[in-house]
Amino acid sequence: MQDCFEVVNAGKIEFSEDEITQISDGYINKVLQSKINLNLNILITSRYLAGNLFSYEIDNFTVVTNYDWDYFSPPDFEVYVVKQIVRRILFSCCDNISDHQETRGCVMDYCERKLDIKYGLITGDFCEICRRHIEDCIEKGKLTKKQFECLTKILKWISSETKKQIWHFITHSEKPEDFHREIREILRFHFIKQGYNVEFEKRLLNYTLDLVAEKGDEVIAIEIVEPQALENL
Repeated sequence: MQDCFEVVNAGKIEFSEDEITQISDGYINKVLQSKINLNLNILITSRYLAGNLFSYEIDNFTVVTNYDWDYFSPPDFEVYVVKQIVRRILFSCCDNISDHQETRGCVMDYCERKLDIKYGLITGDFCEICRRHIEDCIEKGKLTKKQFECLTKILKWISSETKKQIWHFITHSEKPEDFHREIREILRFHFIKQGYNVEFEKRLLNYTLDLVAEKGDEVIAIEIVEPQALENL
């Protein structure tokens, strides 16, 4: 990724408690203009952000927090930050692209449900609608093909790193609840992308199953095994 990024300014910025509150409440531009003078900024904090978000974008700024990230990892927080950098670049180049409320396994998913963040990290890709917006941006000369190829290269790394870390986590998890949480999220994403309605911990024929996926008359029932059982697969 060294070929794709050039750090033009890096440093630690000190904020007062009042300024942190203003940032959390969305008054970021007013607070930061006196501290930074760049066209593109990624601000990282360990503070809680209003709305219980991991990040939000406004004007030329993206604020990202690692507050409570441990519960949602893997992947590492750094992988999420790189994805937010890609989003920040696209927001600054393409005025026709924005995040969307619907979770599509797209880099531009809004992810009001925090666990949905992993879907865009796993795919490292765009939905058809966002891809058309980016192609339009390239045609208008606001983003070059070479620049987009570079962003695509970064997203492939994000996808690869996310999958690798998740697989390592679920095969080495010492806590069954963590293992089940991760497996459920992966399966949920897999079936929802294929148009299934997914439910968890559903009792079917007096037998408790971890996941039931339904589409029309088709029903798929899955019992999620314990981590140790994976070694015998």
